[in-house]
Amino acid sequence: MAIPDEPAHTTTIPIRGYGLALLDNRRFERRIADHIQEFGIDLHTSNAPVESMYPDQFDGEAAFVILDRLLTRSQLYAAARWLRIRFRVPIIVVSDDASDGFGNLVQVLPREEAFQEIGRIARFTRPLSPSYRAPAAIIAVDVSSDAPVRAREVPTVAQSDTTTATAPVATRKRVFSGIQPSGDSHIGNYLGAIRNWVVQQEQYDNVFCIVNLHALTLPTIPDQLVDNSIAMTNVLLAAGIDPKKSILFLQSDVREHSELCWLLGSVCTFGELSRMTQFKDKTSGKGEESISSALFFYPVLQAADILLYDTDLVPVGEDQKQHIELARDIAQRFNGRYDGGLVVPQPDIKTSGARIMALDDPTRKMSKSVGGPNSCIFLVDDADTITRKIKRAVTDSGSTVEATPDKPALTNLISIYSLFSGDPVETIVERYEGKGYGAFKTDLAEVVVNGLGPIQQRLVELNANPDIARGVLANGADRARETAVSTMQRVRERMGLVVS
Repeated sequence: MAIPDEPAHTTTIPIRGYGLALLDNRRFERRIADHIQEFGIDLHTSNAPVESMYPDQFDGEAAFVILDRLLTRSQLYAAARWLRIRFRVPIIVVSDDASDGFGNLVQVLPREEAFQEIGRIARFTRPLSPSYRAPAAIIAVDVSSDAPVRAREVPTVAQSDTTTATAPVATRKRVFSGIQPSGDSHIGNYLGAIRNWVVQQEQYDNVFCIVNLHALTLPTIPDQLVDNSIAMTNVLLAAGIDPKKSILFLQSDVREHSELCWLLGSVCTFGELSRMTQFKDKTSGKGEESISSALFFYPVLQAADILLYDTDLVPVGEDQKQHIELARDIAQRFNGRYDGGLVVPQPDIKTSGARIMALDDPTRKMSKSVGGPNSCIFLVDDADTITRKIKRAVTDSGSTVEATPDKPALTNLISIYSLFSGDPVETIVERYEGKGYGAFKTDLAEVVVNGLGPIQQRLVELNANPDIARGVLANGADRARETAVSTMQRVRERMGLVVS
């Protein structure tokens, strides 16, 4: 699995790494050397005693795996993450700069402390008996400026003068987000999820998925599903998802989703799925013969979506939190049964805009499938339609514009105003003190129309050329498949499904 070079504006640093492999683990050492080449990294083995590399740091001999080439931090992080998950080896980054972040899969230590830790682990990992199981190797990467050079001198790479507000690539957490291609999108989809995805592109390593397999939980028309998938892709692109910064792909284009779903089903129980509140809500009052079994198994596929990409964070609303907890339980049970292999994700629940409520009923989440014609505002609604729907929106008793628990309708409308305008709720409340609902709704309609304008303009362009979306999805699937294939190979090996 090749790790693509970083864009030209990203700082590249020379890194010389020294990986420690114990003498009684030469076979393991060869496995690492073979597999790490997938990352474009060449390893050269040295049988020299440790003392010749770092005098007075170790007692006894060990073999070193030498890495000597220019690496970007993202390449180093990807390789370290892969080694840590695949082989469960301790990863230590030697650096005098404590801000060097490589995620929670590695330790970042100053040189003296790092060598003490390496020595401690090396002594600890020497087999005490044939049945003793312990880490088989240590990978230590020295990124300090005076790292010793054993092979040829590596020229210094000039750092770029370009500065951005983005987080360093190596420190970014992986985020997975999925959205169903359910037809016309509304402002609840945009404000509750898509808008946050766009903003967070500079902070995280993002994987965005059009989950068309999930759409099959309900009867579908094939041509309509295709059209809806293209339409949802266009919405994400129009809203600001940048395929150069994030991976955007169609779920069915990466077949590992379905395979991992089936395998994870073996570590998920019937009782767990029976307790899913969303399943109960969606099937309440319906006969068993009319309910798709896919709806029952839906949370396992969702877990597979997340776990396939070594996901750290999953942006979800409160209504999906139970599903993420199930994904965590499945990952932990898998790791316990098969000795590791899956990253346990964390839910990322936003407090602002997480649930935009229906305009005609502030007790229900905005949805096109439930409620009257004025319950939601679609992203493609024209200015007159938006204004009409907002003016007809339900309000609370009284005439004071305020966001309080006893005024859920006003609180919802003020939240929409705040998210589109960027103004704090407190500022909006002060602005309309003594003005009443009429003036507030008139201005809210204008704010929403102006906020959706650029998105609507871009949607017109994208809808006129569906090949743009198809190209983005094809490229995204290729990039997503790199991680998915690696994860599935790891899972198959752990579960005993690989015999050669």
